[in-house]
Amino acid sequence: MATRSIEELGGRSACPRQLLVVSGHPGSGKTTVARQLAGVLTYPLVSRDDFKELLFDRLGVGDREWSKKLGAVSYDLMDRVLGLLMAGGAGVVAEANFSAAAAGSLGALAERWGYEVAEVCCTAPAPVLLERFARRAREGHRHPGHQDGDNLAEQASRVQARYAPLNLGPLLMLDTTEAPEQVQQRAREWMRSQWADVALRPP
Repeated sequence: MATRSIEELGGRSACPRQLLVVSGHPGSGKTTVARQLAGVLTYPLVSRDDFKELLFDRLGVGDREWSKKLGAVSYDLMDRVLGLLMAGGAGVVAEANFSAAAAGSLGALAERWGYEVAEVCCTAPAPVLLERFARRAREGHRHPGHQDGDNLAEQASRVQARYAPLNLGPLLMLDTTEAPEQVQQRAREWMRSQWADVALRPP
Protein backbone atom coordinates (compact mmCIF):
# COMPACT_ATOMS: atom_id res chain seq x y z
CA MET A 1 0.00 0.00 0.00
CA ALA A 2 1.47 3.39 -0.99
CA THR A 3 2.26 5.86 1.77
CA ARG A 4 -0.03 8.90 1.76
CA SER A 5 0.96 12.34 2.98
CA ILE A 6 -0.74 14.31 5.76
CA GLU A 7 -2.20 16.69 3.14
CA GLU A 8 -3.68 13.78 1.15
CA LEU A 9 -5.39 12.56 4.30
CA GLY A 10 -7.06 15.92 4.80
CA GLY A 11 -4.90 17.50 7.47
CA ARG A 12 -1.65 19.34 7.90
CA SER A 13 1.34 18.45 10.04
CA ALA A 14 2.26 20.86 12.82
CA CYS A 15 5.89 19.77 12.49
CA PRO A 16 8.26 21.78 10.29
CA ARG A 17 9.22 19.99 7.10
CA GLN A 18 12.93 20.48 7.55
CA LEU A 19 15.81 18.12 6.89
CA LEU A 20 19.21 18.96 8.35
CA VAL A 21 22.01 16.99 6.71
CA VAL A 22 25.29 16.65 8.64
CA SER A 23 28.05 15.42 6.37
CA GLY A 24 31.83 15.15 6.15
CA HIS A 25 34.78 12.78 6.11
CA PRO A 26 35.13 10.11 8.81
CA GLY A 27 36.82 11.74 11.80
CA SER A 28 35.46 15.19 10.96
CA GLY A 29 33.28 15.32 14.09
CA LYS A 30 29.99 15.03 12.24
CA THR A 31 28.43 12.53 14.67
CA THR A 32 29.10 14.79 17.65
CA VAL A 33 27.77 17.84 15.80
CA ALA A 34 24.70 15.95 14.58
CA ARG A 35 23.83 14.80 18.09
CA GLN A 36 24.16 18.33 19.44
CA LEU A 37 22.03 19.87 16.71
CA ALA A 38 19.37 17.16 16.93
CA GLY A 39 19.20 17.93 20.65
CA VAL A 40 18.74 21.67 20.26
CA LEU A 41 16.28 21.24 17.38
CA THR A 42 14.50 18.40 19.23
CA TYR A 43 14.43 16.47 15.94
CA PRO A 44 15.08 12.73 15.66
CA LEU A 45 18.60 11.84 14.53
CA VAL A 46 18.98 9.23 11.78
CA SER A 47 22.63 8.15 11.72
CA ARG A 48 23.96 5.68 9.19
CA ASP A 49 26.38 4.02 11.64
CA ASP A 50 23.49 3.03 13.91
CA PHE A 51 22.08 0.88 11.10
CA LYS A 52 25.45 -0.52 10.12
CA GLU A 53 26.27 -1.56 13.69
CA LEU A 54 22.89 -3.23 14.06
CA LEU A 55 23.65 -5.22 10.90
CA PHE A 56 27.02 -6.24 12.36
CA ASP A 57 25.27 -7.43 15.51
CA ARG A 58 22.69 -9.46 13.59
CA LEU A 59 24.74 -10.74 10.64
CA GLY A 60 28.24 -10.87 12.08
CA VAL A 61 31.58 -9.12 11.66
CA GLY A 62 33.67 -9.96 8.60
CA ASP A 63 36.44 -8.49 6.49
CA ARG A 64 36.63 -5.06 4.91
CA GLU A 65 34.56 -6.12 1.89
CA TRP A 66 31.83 -7.40 4.20
CA SER A 67 31.87 -4.08 6.02
CA LYS A 68 31.43 -2.22 2.72
CA LYS A 69 28.54 -4.50 1.74
CA LEU A 70 26.72 -3.85 5.00
CA GLY A 71 27.53 -0.19 4.63
CA ALA A 72 25.63 -0.09 1.34
CA VAL A 73 22.63 -1.79 2.96
CA SER A 74 22.77 0.69 5.85
CA TYR A 75 22.21 3.56 3.39
CA ASP A 76 19.12 1.78 2.06
CA LEU A 77 17.78 1.37 5.60
CA MET A 78 18.55 5.01 6.34
CA ASP A 79 16.57 6.11 3.27
CA ARG A 80 13.63 3.96 4.32
CA VAL A 81 13.49 5.41 7.83
CA LEU A 82 13.94 8.97 6.57
CA GLY A 83 11.11 8.41 4.12
CA LEU A 84 8.79 7.21 6.90
CA LEU A 85 9.62 10.19 9.12
CA MET A 86 9.28 12.68 6.29
CA ALA A 87 5.97 11.17 5.18
CA GLY A 88 4.64 12.20 8.58
CA GLY A 89 6.11 15.71 8.34
CA ALA A 90 8.67 15.33 11.13
CA GLY A 91 11.73 17.54 11.21
CA VAL A 92 14.78 15.29 11.06
CA VAL A 93 18.59 15.30 11.21
CA ALA A 94 20.45 12.87 8.92
CA GLU A 95 24.15 12.14 9.53
CA ALA A 96 26.57 10.13 7.41
CA ASN A 97 29.62 10.23 5.16
CA PHE A 98 27.23 10.76 2.26
CA SER A 99 28.19 9.91 -1.32
CA ALA A 100 27.00 11.61 -4.50
CA ALA A 101 24.47 8.78 -4.94
CA ALA A 102 23.15 9.42 -1.44
CA ALA A 103 22.76 13.10 -2.31
CA GLY A 104 20.45 12.14 -5.16
CA SER A 105 18.38 9.95 -2.87
CA LEU A 106 18.06 12.63 -0.18
CA GLY A 107 17.16 15.22 -2.77
CA ALA A 108 14.42 12.98 -4.14
CA LEU A 109 12.97 12.46 -0.65
CA ALA A 110 13.02 16.19 0.06
CA GLU A 111 11.28 16.95 -3.22
CA ARG A 112 8.68 14.24 -2.72
CA TRP A 113 7.67 15.40 0.75
CA GLY A 114 8.19 19.15 0.28
CA TYR A 115 11.11 19.56 2.69
CA GLU A 116 13.54 22.40 3.18
CA VAL A 117 17.10 21.07 3.31
CA ALA A 118 20.10 22.64 5.03
CA GLU A 119 23.55 21.09 5.33
CA VAL A 120 26.32 21.33 7.90
CA CYS A 121 29.51 19.91 6.38
CA CYS A 122 32.14 19.21 9.05
CA THR A 123 35.74 19.82 8.02
CA ALA A 124 39.29 19.60 9.38
CA PRO A 125 42.74 19.43 7.76
CA ALA A 126 43.74 16.00 6.41
CA PRO A 127 46.43 15.37 9.09
CA VAL A 128 43.88 16.11 11.83
CA LEU A 129 41.32 13.78 10.26
CA LEU A 130 43.85 10.99 9.99
CA GLU A 131 45.06 11.42 13.57
CA ARG A 132 41.50 11.34 14.85
CA PHE A 133 40.81 8.19 12.86
CA ALA A 134 44.01 6.52 14.10
CA ARG A 135 43.19 7.45 17.70
CA ARG A 136 39.72 6.03 17.27
CA ALA A 137 41.24 2.77 16.01
CA ARG A 138 43.69 2.62 18.95
CA GLU A 139 41.06 3.31 21.59
CA GLY A 140 38.63 0.78 20.14
CA HIS A 141 35.47 2.60 21.21
CA ARG A 142 33.68 1.96 17.92
CA HIS A 143 32.02 -1.29 16.92
CA PRO A 144 34.70 -3.80 15.81
CA GLY A 145 32.80 -4.39 12.59
CA HIS A 146 34.04 -1.05 11.26
CA GLN A 147 37.54 -2.54 10.94
CA ASP A 148 39.11 0.83 11.81
CA GLY A 149 42.51 -0.69 12.52
CA ASP A 150 42.64 -2.27 9.04
CA ASN A 151 41.32 0.82 7.33
CA LEU A 152 44.06 3.37 8.03
CA ALA A 153 45.68 3.25 4.58
CA GLU A 154 42.33 3.59 2.83
CA GLN A 155 41.40 6.48 5.10
CA ALA A 156 44.74 8.23 4.53
CA SER A 157 44.07 8.20 0.80
CA ARG A 158 40.46 9.32 1.20
CA VAL A 159 41.12 12.39 3.34
CA GLN A 160 43.57 13.84 0.82
CA ALA A 161 40.58 14.66 -1.37
CA ARG A 162 38.24 17.47 -0.35
CA TYR A 163 34.88 16.19 0.83
CA ALA A 164 32.21 17.37 -1.59
CA PRO A 165 29.11 18.81 0.13
CA LEU A 166 25.76 17.57 -1.14
CA ASN A 167 24.56 21.07 -2.14
CA LEU A 168 20.89 20.37 -1.52
CA GLY A 169 20.31 23.70 0.21
CA PRO A 170 22.03 26.33 2.36
CA LEU A 171 25.48 25.14 3.46
CA LEU A 172 27.68 25.73 6.51
CA MET A 173 31.27 24.54 6.25
CA LEU A 174 32.03 23.91 9.92
CA ASP A 175 35.67 23.75 11.03
CA THR A 176 35.72 21.27 13.91
CA THR A 177 39.30 22.07 14.96
CA GLU A 178 37.95 24.98 17.00
CA ALA A 179 37.04 24.54 20.67
CA PRO A 180 33.94 22.33 21.02
CA GLU A 181 31.84 25.09 22.56
CA GLN A 182 32.74 27.42 19.68
CA VAL A 183 31.86 24.76 17.11
CA GLN A 184 28.48 24.22 18.73
CA GLN A 185 27.77 27.94 19.06
CA ARG A 186 28.61 28.63 15.41
CA ALA A 187 26.37 25.78 14.28
CA ARG A 188 23.51 26.98 16.48
CA GLU A 189 23.78 30.57 15.25
CA TRP A 190 23.78 29.40 11.64
CA MET A 191 20.74 27.18 12.22
CA ARG A 192 18.90 30.13 13.78
CA SER A 193 19.72 32.27 10.74
CA GLN A 194 18.39 29.60 8.36
CA TRP A 195 15.28 28.46 10.22
CA ALA A 196 14.20 31.43 12.30
CA ASP A 197 10.77 29.88 12.97
CA VAL A 198 12.24 26.92 14.87
CA ALA A 199 12.73 27.25 18.63
CA LEU A 200 16.16 25.96 19.59
CA ARG A 201 16.43 24.29 22.97
CA PRO A 202 19.21 25.71 25.17
CA PRO A 203 22.43 23.61 25.05
